[in-house]
Amino acid sequence: MKVIRVDPRNIGSEDDTPTFRVTAWTELGGGGYQAEEFELTDTDVHGALAFVEERAAEGAHEVELFVVVSTAGKWLHTARLAGRNPTDSP
Repeated sequence: MKVIRVDPRNIGSEDDTPTFRVTAWTELGGGGYQAEEFELTDTDVHGALAFVEERAAEGAHEVELFVVVSTAGKWLHTARLAGRNPTDSP
């Protein structure tokens, strides 16, 4: 982990109501996976992480957590906060 000091005055705006995306991956056997995807609103990162833990406890093989950073245009832009996609190459 690289840590540097920053100037907080360069933040243009803050979103106090973030939207999160969660992908819960279930292993199907034979190397296949099925994704179940969720959108979380009206919560903070602690609530989102609790939801991720619930999915894992329910048997998800891997769970990814993203925050939506932009909804400008046709596509959502997200940033991964935790987890990994098991279908990605190592």
